Amino acid sequence: MNLSHFFTKNSVRSKSVHFPFGGVVFQQGQVGEAFYIVQSGRLRVIKQDENGNSTTVGYLYAGDHFGEGALLHRQGHRATVRAVEDADVLQVPKDEFFKAVRKNSDVRAYLEEQVASIAYRDFTRFLKGDVPSQAMRVLFARLKREAVEKGVTVVDRGQFGQRFYLIGSGQLEAVSENGDTVILSAGDYFGDDRDDKTVIRSRCHSVLFCIDKSNFNKLKAMIPEFDEALEKGRISRGDQGANGALFRKARQVPEPPVDRSDEKLASNTASNVVNIRIDGAKPQVPTWFRFPFLKQHDQSDCGAACLGMICKYYKMPIGLNRLRDMSNVSRYGTSMAALAEAAETLGFITRGVRTGYEALMRTELPAILHWEGNHFVVLYQIDKKEVKIADPGVGIRKLSRAEFEKGWTNRALLLEYTDQVAENEPSQSSFKRFFPLVRPYTGILIEVLLASLVLSLFGLASPIFMQTIVDQVLVHHDKDLLNLMLVGMMVVALFQMGTSTLRVYLIGYVSARLSIAMLSRFYRHLLSLSMQFFALRRTGDLTTRFRENATIRRLLTGTTVSAVLDFIMLFVYLGLMFYYNAELTLVMLIFVPISVGLTLIYTPILKSFSQRAFLARAEQSSVLIDSLQGIDAVKAAAVERATRWHWEGKFTKEIQIGFQRLKMQMLFGGIGSVINLLSSTVILWYGASLVIAGNLSVGQLMAFNALIGNVMGPIMGLIGIWPQVQEARIALDRLNDVYDT
Repeated sequence: MNLSHFFTKNSVRSKSVHFPFGGVVFQQGQVGEAFYIVQSGRLRVIKQDENGNSTTVGYLYAGDHFGEGALLHRQGHRATVRAVEDADVLQVPKDEFFKAVRKNSDVRAYLEEQVASIAYRDFTRFLKGDVPSQAMRVLFARLKREAVEKGVTVVDRGQFGQRFYLIGSGQLEAVSENGDTVILSAGDYFGDDRDDKTVIRSRCHSVLFCIDKSNFNKLKAMIPEFDEALEKGRISRGDQGANGALFRKARQVPEPPVDRSDEKLASNTASNVVNIRIDGAKPQVPTWFRFPFLKQHDQSDCGAACLGMICKYYKMPIGLNRLRDMSNVSRYGTSMAALAEAAETLGFITRGVRTGYEALMRTELPAILHWEGNHFVVLYQIDKKEVKIADPGVGIRKLSRAEFEKGWTNRALLLEYTDQVAENEPSQSSFKRFFPLVRPYTGILIEVLLASLVLSLFGLASPIFMQTIVDQVLVHHDKDLLNLMLVGMMVVALFQMGTSTLRVYLIGYVSARLSIAMLSRFYRHLLSLSMQFFALRRTGDLTTRFRENATIRRLLTGTTVSAVLDFIMLFVYLGLMFYYNAELTLVMLIFVPISVGLTLIYTPILKSFSQRAFLARAEQSSVLIDSLQGIDAVKAAAVERATRWHWEGKFTKEIQIGFQRLKMQMLFGGIGSVINLLSSTVILWYGASLVIAGNLSVGQLMAFNALIGNVMGPIMGLIGIWPQVQEARIALDRLNDVYDT
């Protein structure tokens, strides 16, 4: 619900308040005086326990609201909210807030639901690792809301086990027979078994969610994992005191420190319950299937990109922009909980686990893994010695077990396929929005193609001149023909120079005009977007989108022309070679698949090393710059040596990747040289045999050898088009992220 729009529409009196870095919006325990909506910046939510220890329990971003709990339940704020960067907050006074919500029952119900979701969040964090999220939704759909006032006895001695309770808001105290007391607050639960020696009463106005014994037992039978998770709570409840009473403070198991520090879970309403059909046939993925890869648009997209790869694996491609929205991606990333909610919306059954390597080997793949504390990757294959992962920032990687365990945080999101996944509408990228920009220059592009074709045909002159000089001029000592050939070669050279100049000029003209049109339209659309869009994106990520226009332009102009030209010239060159000698041409074609295969293997490996080297270089540069900019703090803390060691570790990693890349280049370069030498030797030997047999002249053999390079050029050009098309599709998705907003 867009509350900012609601308050504006209803002319509710409010004001925008600026909080600088470190500014406190309110303190824990203060009486609620206003309702707040974050307009820009970021705020930290800090909770203090009874011993005075402070813990960060979450962050608030643009569009988030807070403060409703203290207003609706007339109690002190549950936590302190402080700005961690310059922030603007819309402040609605208490009187205006109540006037507005009294007029609209839907808004009040929504806010009550948000307050109650605190319990959902805390309780879910306790059980999330053991109970599937879909089962959690079933549980919360059956809980009934019950409000109790201060001093009310909720469970008396001898009444444990009749109902199961989850605390939504407020505080309760559990008093044992000998007087030991434990305070229970939002997110804690009790009553899941019998205990005749404990009394639980409310300390203030509190909201509880409860389920009766019969339904609770049915639920445990329906969801075995739920009962197992509660059993773990029973095993460790002795740490909570109160004479072993069967209640438990829900363990605050924070999400790992991923790109975004906080997680916003869906509210626990019955409308959110999804009837999953798990009898659907999973798409058959053959063993030779190339593991799909989806590159992240920017640093915050890694989680959404991983979910996109899972969808592509099951032959249901979903656009990254759509997945960003579903995963609640902000400029700081997303959380594993948000990814789980997005996956379940798509039809998967998810389960977040904390596990080890051996257990992961028995898990159904693919799965999403939390990586290096602030990243997500997809696990495709795993055995006792190595794993294969897809890193949305780097590519497909094969790691040893030691390398994998060094980066993995032991947290994983398991996804079970259901037939509801196939019911999603697949996303398709389209270049159609750019065609109107190219259409006015279609005639010029045709001229460029013709000029390129003529230029390539002129390239046939050199082998033909070589054959004529060797077979005619040298054999017959015909000096007049030699002079005529010299004049002809000069004329061809002049035509080549003129045609090449015209081609470069036309391409430059079209490129310049298209660049102006594409960038101008993109910038105009970007400026028309709301502040909410800019709050969710980093400035650096937006500036890179401008360069993506150049990638699209190159595909629509240069790459397309080159593809058509290479396709035509490939048949022209092969036709001339077959004209010289069909047998020798077939011998040459035997080595073409070997060279092509080597290129197809080498190119993605080199690209992966290049991306890893770039990331390592950026990481060590960032550490170096941060240490120099914060030299005052380094000196004050006397951590010069630790800072240097930290940078040296990053720099060593960069050097190691660079050296690995060099070794890989040497390996494939050596293999390529051997293949070229072998092919040249075999072709020369077989060609010489044909010359000796009188089936081929010396000039024709030399011309044939010259044409071999001309044939390999178009073949490699056509192979190189595919990566360019993939890069253009990625660029298109990044641009559509802006255009479709």
